[in-house]
Amino acid sequence: MPLGDRARVLEVNVRVVERRPRVPDSRDHTGDRPLREKRDRRGERGPEESGALERSPADCASVLARGGNGESIGRIARAHRPTLADAVGLVKRPIALEAARAWGYLVPRPMSRLYDDAPRLPEGDRVDVRSLASGAWIEIEVGPGRGWFLVERAQAEPRVALVGLEVRRKWAAIVDERLAARGLASRARVFAEDARSALPRLVPDSSVRRLFLNFPDPWWKKRHEKRLLVKAGFLGDVARLLETGGELFVQTDVEERALAYAALVADDVRFKPAGDTPGTALLADHAYVARSPRERRAIADGLPVYRMRWRV
Repeated sequence: MPLGDRARVLEVNVRVVERRPRVPDSRDHTGDRPLREKRDRRGERGPEESGALERSPADCASVLARGGNGESIGRIARAHRPTLADAVGLVKRPIALEAARAWGYLVPRPMSRLYDDAPRLPEGDRVDVRSLASGAWIEIEVGPGRGWFLVERAQAEPRVALVGLEVRRKWAAIVDERLAARGLASRARVFAEDARSALPRLVPDSSVRRLFLNFPDPWWKKRHEKRLLVKAGFLGDVARLLETGGELFVQTDVEERALAYAALVADDVRFKPAGDTPGTALLADHAYVARSPRERRAIADGLPVYRMRWRV
């Protein structure tokens, strides 16, 4: 597949990685049996080939089962360093990581455990949104991603209290730390939460001035429709939280999605279009100063950005 100018690098979770390149030995290849036999006749067999150390990788598991400690595992592991395929098979089973380290393989921390300390909303069915950040009024961004819109918005408007709801723990943790590093932690926070379950927990009603949705719903296949955020139930929670005159701001660079959002919000009588032209929700630009990375990229590439605003 030819790679264009905007090729991206995928992050791959590699479970077992060799610490250093391994030079294949002749005993690893069945096609080299004559060479091994020639070495045997000349007395050039190493201790691990001669049978002096006949422990196998499976012995590590048996030693553990008998209550063996890391030291005994290490001795067996150093005596018999398996192939990468053997190591992968063993590491997938819950046996000693000491063995893998003694073999010289790196066993990274499982991806599922990363960012377990990402900030979460307080427990309970009702969470006072005013307790999450301090400011003259409250604004929420759903799905801040890498968080630059939130950072720029907090820097541009020193009176606002900002709350981000990001479903990915990694970016929730990174952006929350980024805000703290800039001295904004008291009035701007990001929580690792799914907005579909978080918004119904937020109280009181009519307490939020603005809710931002920057380029939401990156799901295009039919089987992914269940993941779509902007639905009737979501709009109900937004309308409940927004104060009188509060704003719902949505922008996307996908015309099909823009039309779908406009039709969905038009069916909810609680939302009134507040665009540049009376009776429409479309905006040529917004006055929030901040821009998301996706918005900047679309502008730089000359792509249209469909911005819409409604008030309650």
